This record gives sequence, structure tokens and C-alpha cells, in this order.
Amino acid sequence: MSFAELVKFINRALQRVTAFPGSADEAFPRTEEEFLRLCDLLSEKAEALKEDSPKPLGTRPTYEGPPYPGDLYKERRRAEEQEEYYDERLRAYREARKLYTRQLELWLTEAKKREVEARRAETVESMYRSVENVFKQQRVSADTQPPDSGATIK
Repeated sequence: MSFAELVKFINRALQRVTAFPGSADEAFPRTEEEFLRLCDLLSEKAEALKEDSPKPLGTRPTYEGPPYPGDLYKERRRAEEQEEYYDERLRAYREARKLYTRQLELWLTEAKKREVEARRAETVESMYRSVENVFKQQRVSADTQPPDSGATIK
């Protein structure tokens, strides 16, 4: 069962517990301990999906190449003898831009991975809270209901 499927299963089971507190459907967990075991499994799945050794996400790369060659086109028209200089600057710009683009793509990919991992961790924590809240409400409602002894006190 995948991470997403397990989240859906736990949510459905919690809805069954809250909607039908006395139901005995064997396909779904019924006790808090069973739900907490499922949350532990969900947490293990989230950890397994994480990267083995997350490196710190550095700052976004900055472009460190020559300036945009737009002004070079004007220079080229003015002086054909500078064509070699122009070509070298344009080549340097393109190489620097290519390197920057690769670095930026890697950085964005890593940032997206971190975002997905953070959402998974948030889902796991939310699931634990949901389980605890459902069973806490059931305990409170069980404690506040008067015992049914069949006799009335006068």
C-alpha cells in the first residue's frame, strides 16, 4: 500500500469509527492502538520516501557570467574588426547562461523534493492528531453518559 493509499485508508477508517462507533467491520481498525500502529506505518513510509542524506538546500544560484549581449549587437554593427571579441563574449555568455540554467534546475528540483517531504511529514502529524481527537471524543462521550442500570432513583 502506497503512502497516499494508506492516508486514504486511515481517513476512511476514522470516518467509520466516528459515524458508526459500535460497528465491527473486520476490514477496518477499531481501536486506538490499531490506528496508532497504522500511523506509525504511515510515518515509516514517509521516512522511506525521504532522501538518504539530505544536503542542506543552499541559496538560489546567481548568474555570474558576462552581461546580456544585447548591447554587443550594436557594437558589432559599428566595428567589424571587433567581431572576434564579440564572438568570444557571446560564447562566454552562452556558456555561463547554460551553467546557470543547469544549477537553477537542480536547485528547483531539490526545493520541490523538500516541499513534498514537508507535506508528507505534515500529513503524518495530522493523521496522528486525527486519531487522537477521535478517540479522545469517544472517551469523553463515554465518560459523560450516565450508566444504564435500568432503575430510576427517586
